[in-house]
Amino acid sequence: PISSYYMRNIENRIRRNWNPPKGDTSKRVVIYFKISKDGKLLSVSIAKSSGTPLADQAARAAVEQSAPFPPLPPEYRGSNIDIDFTFDYNVLGARYR
Repeated sequence: PISSYYMRNIENRIRRNWNPPKGDTSKRVVIYFKISKDGKLLSVSIAKSSGTPLADQAARAAVEQSAPFPPLPPEYRGSNIDIDFTFDYNVLGARYR
C-alpha cells in the first residue's frame, strides 16, 4: 500500500488547484486517475459525474493542473498507481441526494 504521507501530499496539491463553481446544490464528483512511478499523470477520467458539467470540469482540471505529482515512494513496488479522488461540493443548508 502507498503511504498516507504521499496520499496527503497528493490531496493537498489537488485541493489547492480546485476552483469549484458557485452553486446552490451539493454535489459529488469522483475522478479516477493514474500516476506513473516518476509522478507523471498517465490518465484522468470522470468515474462518477455530479450531473453538472461545470463541477465535473473543475474537478478534472484540479487533477490535471496538479501534475506532475511527486514520484511514487521507493518502497511502492508497482509501476503506477490508480486513484479514485472524491470532490464534495457542500452547500450550507443544501441536502445531498
